[in-house]
This record gives sequence, C-alpha cells and structure tokens, in this order.
Amino acid sequence: MEEKKLMQAMRMRLEEQEKLIQALKEGQPDREASLLYNKRKVMEIFDAGSDFALRFFRMAMQNGYAIQVGREYFITKENFDRFLTDNTGQQVAI
Repeated sequence: MEEKKLMQAMRMRLEEQEKLIQALKEGQPDREASLLYNKRKVMEIFDAGSDFALRFFRMAMQNGYAIQVGREYFITKENFDRFLTDNTGQQVAI
C-alpha cells in the first residue's frame, strides 16, 4: 500500500515539474503555471531571510511541492498552499 502512495506522489511531482518546465521554456505560461513563487517571494511571505527561504525550498522539494531549475527554486501558489495545509498542526523544522 505504501508503495502505491509513493508511486502516485512521484507521478504527481513529475507531472508538476514537467508542466513548470514547459511553461518556463515557452515564456508564456498558462494562468495556473504563472503563479510561481521564487525565493524572493517566499522571503517576502514569511518575512525571513535568504537562508530560511532556501531551507524552505529544499524541504518543499524533498516532499514534492517545489522544483529547481538550474540554481533557482520555484513553487506554484497551489503547491505552496498545499504545503501549508498538509503541515498545519505540525512542527516543521526549517
């Protein structure tokens, strides 16, 4: 059962990454893909520094919410909201 959940999560992550990469390559992302948050936006939202934002993105990547393109990190608004919802009530060590 755990293996099925893991495979499903991996498929969802790959699909999201492919969608983001395609949108970035085309330069004209659709409305949903255009709502991307980068490091500066995360710093703004949490009123935190660069180090915090990078740790946030590393954790989000490990859990399948974010993507790294080159040296830059991105997360969709939808995945950002989902990350917060999925971790509500938990202590997240960033």
